[in-house]
Amino acid sequence: MNNLLLSIEKEADLKIFLNLSERLNIKSKIFTNDEILDLHFLAAMKEGQESEFMSKEELMQKLTKYEN
Repeated sequence: MNNLLLSIEKEADLKIFLNLSERLNIKSKIFTNDEILDLHFLAAMKEGQESEFMSKEELMQKLTKYEN
């Protein structure tokens, strides 16, 4: 399975993509900003588990990178 994440600002453009995905029988989901931050936090935690040590500052730096 492949995934695609789009950031769409205009509501009308979002509706176009949702209609297209429905016509093509492609699953789609709208993520809130909080859900996206949670996903990045999970990725940072997994990265921390695989490395020896990640300081609080490094973690916060990675998270704020995705906040905007």
